[in-house]
Amino acid sequence: DSVLISDAMWEIGLSPDVPMDLFVDVGSGSAALNLMYLELTSFEIDGGSGSSILELPATASGFAAVIDGGSGSFDIEIEDGAKINFVIDIGSGSFDIVIGDGANIEAQIDGGSGSLTIDVPHNIGVRVVIRDSGSGSVHVPGTYTLVDDLGDDDRDIGIWESDGYNDALHRVEITFDPSSGSFRLR
Repeated sequence: DSVLISDAMWEIGLSPDVPMDLFVDVGSGSAALNLMYLELTSFEIDGGSGSSILELPATASGFAAVIDGGSGSFDIEIEDGAKINFVIDIGSGSFDIVIGDGANIEAQIDGGSGSLTIDVPHNIGVRVVIRDSGSGSVHVPGTYTLVDDLGDDDRDIGIWESDGYNDALHRVEITFDPSSGSFRLR
């Protein structure tokens, strides 16, 4: 006879004293990853059909992160003062990203059919580049200025900047290639 364990749960502890490259393959289950105390040098997650909750740290030198969304949802919280260079593929699940104060974030994001919402602090300079037109909606706050329409009459394509972007000590730079999902910056 075989035994099927349907409610298996893993709890894995990692040393905060060892710099590490971390790769996580979520698969069909859900994952809650509190990485706030780790010294990441790089991070990659391959999402599956389950939901993922990520808490990403501020590290001494910053790190690169690759996120492949799959069909599951992602809730991502970025610690105050973090320096992260992201490559994100949305997939069909929803993404909610909250960026902490004093963070410096660069993100190359390929949209999918899932929605993307990014919350940025008000004290950070933000630049958003929408490089293509998709069938999904794009919402950038009305307080942002369109600084370049990239030669396209489509109102969803262009480069937007928050007030004071050029003089900001901390910056968020997002390059987004939309598809059928929605994009909202708050």
